[in-house]
Amino acid sequence: DKKLKVTSLKKGVQYEFRVAAVNAAGTGQPSDPSEPAFARDPTKSPGQVQDLKVSSSDSTSITLTWNKPEVQDGNYVKGYEVEMRPCNSLTWTKCFTLPAESTSCRVQGLQAREKLVLRVRALGNGGPGEASELEACAGAAAAVVSPRLLIDDTVKSFLVIKAGDPIRVKIPFEGSPEPVVTWLKDGLPLPSQAAVSTEDGSSQLLLRAAELSDSGTYTVELGDGLGKKETFSFQVQITDIPQPPGAIRLEENVPNTVTVTWEPSASEQWEKNLYYTVLKRESQKGLWHVLGDLIYNNKFTFTRVVPGRDYYFRVVAKNDLGASDPSETVQPWRIWKKKAEFRVKAQKYRGVNQNQPPRFLVPLKSHVVVTGSECRMSCAVGGHPPPKITWYKDSRDLSRDPNYFCTNDFGVCSLVVLGVTKQDEGEYMVEASNEVGRAFSKAFLAIKGNS
Repeated sequence: DKKLKVTSLKKGVQYEFRVAAVNAAGTGQPSDPSEPAFARDPTKSPGQVQDLKVSSSDSTSITLTWNKPEVQDGNYVKGYEVEMRPCNSLTWTKCFTLPAESTSCRVQGLQAREKLVLRVRALGNGGPGEASELEACAGAAAAVVSPRLLIDDTVKSFLVIKAGDPIRVKIPFEGSPEPVVTWLKDGLPLPSQAAVSTEDGSSQLLLRAAELSDSGTYTVELGDGLGKKETFSFQVQITDIPQPPGAIRLEENVPNTVTVTWEPSASEQWEKNLYYTVLKRESQKGLWHVLGDLIYNNKFTFTRVVPGRDYYFRVVAKNDLGASDPSETVQPWRIWKKKAEFRVKAQKYRGVNQNQPPRFLVPLKSHVVVTGSECRMSCAVGGHPPPKITWYKDSRDLSRDPNYFCTNDFGVCSLVVLGVTKQDEGEYMVEASNEVGRAFSKAFLAIKGNS
């Protein structure tokens, strides 16, 4: 038999037991000692835990849940003992001793697809109750998936953001194990006001109130920790109401005319669609009247000057968001009436000649892009009449090439290459021409692979 009742023990004394097997050849090695036990009057052990089951599992852990045993005759549960053994072994290993309030536990540190036998016993004053057992298996290990950015039509490569508005860009990705995500601005770490959150297969960049200094190239890098990376870059342009023009100068280069020139607005450095409006009034408290609008240079000539009359001039910078504060003359400007013997017959003008040869307000810039991404090359052109725009690649006219998409929005000219390939690498040139002249701007497009 494999059971023995030991009698004649002393009450209150702690005992340990071990067992040895015996056959005709003699006695074998004894077992390890049992857990210590006190000799005391018999008390009932707690009942068996109910509804033991696996509530969840993954490749390294199994979570068990159960219900408390039914309590009878004041035999209350003091806690629970959780043990496990491999299916091919008979040796139990203790996992936890839990308090009476616990009815669940998570067994960790397992191997993927490892099969186990788990048991839970309630503990009481009379010792452990009858064990509840079940077989369980850890889940399969997660598949290895190379890091990959999931760029689709919702992710734009060029963003125009109004100053003060938030910048929020969410980039989805996949990869297992979880890839390492890094954000950069112009190749450097993000500014302190930028926040990045990465969870559930996406990474989000957030700047709560955009400033002009936030314009630039932002890059998200996805790495597997072993040196392999995938990147995506996009441009952010912050726009705002222009800053006012600089000081105004007045000159009478032609008799009975005034040429108004001014220092450019500081916003010309970043605003591609900036223009000027010139206004005048004929007394210090009179109404302002527009002389010229949609002026893309820093010069305007007013021809209908009346000698002996005082004039005040004002210049305002404008863009799509509104107008700047004005820059204006403080002192009145006047052409004095000439005496009769010095009268000069003024030329007759049919109108104000505002013709200007083309010039590049913002030239083309060289680009380095990844194969398969979208490339947008942009510039800003001034001139009157509005210049005709022609794009070239390595001296080849791209006007009829369906692989390139050209736009011209009020002087802001763009060439879009959808899904660049190595064949798109080369020198690009944009030609602006009108009846007064022509101008050119060149830039180089370099292509690099995804690896």
